[in-house]
Amino acid sequence: MVFRVLFLISVAMSAVGFAQTQEKKDAHKFFEYEKISNRLLKEKIKSFCDEVGKTDWIGWFINYGTPKEIESREKQILATRVCTQEFPSPRVTFLRIEDKNKAKTEFWLIPPGEKPPIP
Repeated sequence: MVFRVLFLISVAMSAVGFAQTQEKKDAHKFFEYEKISNRLLKEKIKSFCDEVGKTDWIGWFINYGTPKEIESREKQILATRVCTQEFPSPRVTFLRIEDKNKAKTEFWLIPPGEKPPIP
């Protein structure tokens, strides 16, 4: 009787572990902004980098806009000195997408080996 109970517990625990390892995690957008204060940006980058640190995923800063707008956004992110020092490339990567109609920044968390879902 004891062996039967132990066997059932073992099977139940194996099923839970198997279900967890089969879970596929997809890339997801962590945060997006068009305009933001330096203080709020620093808080958001800190949260973002904390998430990068919990996994082996890659953090992507995707900047949209004109070349001048993109450069300005990258400088603003780098000026926070929050996680670009802690996680060098390729753990945190910048991507530039020129679009004169849209100036914004997106923070994405991407599994290793995957590309960010860009239009």
